[in-house]
Amino acid sequence: MGKVYTAPKSIKKPEFEHGRGQDWKEFDKLEAAYEKQIVEWAKKHGKGPEAGEEVNFPVADGSARYIVLSLKPVQLIHVDTGDAWHFQYVTRLTAVDLRKQIASAKSLRELFHKKEKEACLDKIITQADA
Repeated sequence: MGKVYTAPKSIKKPEFEHGRGQDWKEFDKLEAAYEKQIVEWAKKHGKGPEAGEEVNFPVADGSARYIVLSLKPVQLIHVDTGDAWHFQYVTRLTAVDLRKQIASAKSLRELFHKKEKEACLDKIITQADA
């Protein structure tokens, strides 16, 4: 059985300040910085090459997100931003399950990154031909 932890107390989670003029774009940037700090902390304090990798699972209208701390034993840090969904079977995940999830996410990123590059090149070529 895997273990799930909250983010380290040394990393301060941003709070949205209602009525203080803070806009959502600013808050999104603060949350992104918070998430990056969790990833960096996991890479520094975790074990194995997967430490710091994100895994996520569809839940309701969003996803449950976790950062890998270790796969032997399975230890994850819950990313408590956005709706902060939890995946009900997260503690039953094995190292094999998580490695597959990480590989799948990397493949998708590479695929779409290639597509974005191709689209940018097509746009540049079209502009140059005009």
